[in-house]
Amino acid sequence: MTVDQTQWLLESDEPWTRYRTLLDLLERPEDDPEARAARTEMLAHPQVHKLITEAATWPGRPLKRHNDASHPLYAFSTLARLRRARG
Repeated sequence: MTVDQTQWLLESDEPWTRYRTLLDLLERPEDDPEARAARTEMLAHPQVHKLITEAATWPGRPLKRHNDASHPLYAFSTLARLRRARG
């Protein structure tokens, strides 16, 4: 990935894009001030709050199809991908 592409990701309006770019592409530690700020902004974002609310209803209703984005499982797995540890 070029510097221009990385910079483009860091300038994203989506805090989760900036957060994961810092951790995954730039290999910053989670306690890096810029990564911590992006994480704080990500956790305060309304879309992330919505996912947390949806995931809290787990297990919820029965899963009718494997790609049902309205099922709590989808919210839960999306949140897990935002938080995944490197290793």
